[in-house]
Amino acid sequence: MSGFLTFDFENQAVRAFEHDGQEWFVAVDVCRCLRLENSRQALTRLSDDEKRSCNLNTLTDSKGIIFNAINDSDGIRAGNPNATIVNEPGLYRLIFTSTKPEAERLKRFVFHEVLPALRHTGCFAPEPVIDWEIAREQLSLVREARLAHGKEAAAALWRELGLPMPKDETSDKERRQAQGLMKYVYDFIDECMVFDQKAEVTGKEVYQRYQQWSATNNAPYIMNSSFGRFLIRAGIVKRHVSTGSRYIGVRLKHHIQITDQSS
Repeated sequence: MSGFLTFDFENQAVRAFEHDGQEWFVAVDVCRCLRLENSRQALTRLSDDEKRSCNLNTLTDSKGIIFNAINDSDGIRAGNPNATIVNEPGLYRLIFTSTKPEAERLKRFVFHEVLPALRHTGCFAPEPVIDWEIAREQLSLVREARLAHGKEAAAALWRELGLPMPKDETSDKERRQAQGLMKYVYDFIDECMVFDQKAEVTGKEVYQRYQQWSATNNAPYIMNSSFGRFLIRAGIVKRHVSTGSRYIGVRLKHHIQITDQSS
């Protein structure tokens, strides 16, 4: 384990660390920030792969410091070191399914402060610098290939250029690139989507909105299949129906007329 940090959200401590190659957050801290008094009930919303039990006293950093020990002075260390921790998708699900007013503020806090700090200033491991100018040129080539030759050609070029595919078996380089693309996905979610438990929206509508948003915000082209996987990684539920895919519990903030560029 490495890179554990304690973040302060509106005078509430949130403990986070890296373990087994993933970012993890102490669930009771997150629930406290969301004013969810019954954290055990809140955690029933999560899938088994989004949470796990952990003894905080068994986690140490590279210097041998016990993770739980660094919080004694903060007064947040419980007598029982056993705790439930949630990974990144689990964290998003807790935030997105909460109706508390704190949820929107915590979402922005996580997107714009916590994750950048974990991955950069408090990074889990030294990361080689990715040349995003080159990456942008590669993504532009993919966009042009799609417009000129269709989706299959774009997908083939995507793979040939070594651009990231968001799967568990990706290499370290691809994983770092995927994290870079996730920043744009987080910003898109933050600016263009609303979490509403009663709502749903088609995958086509969401992807069209991203294409329009990316053109306006100078964001990179992301292949549709990869974009869908990134949204799932961000905690958004996707359901496949006979007419296509739909995202459940979300809606787009407002309608923007999509121009047919093929005409």
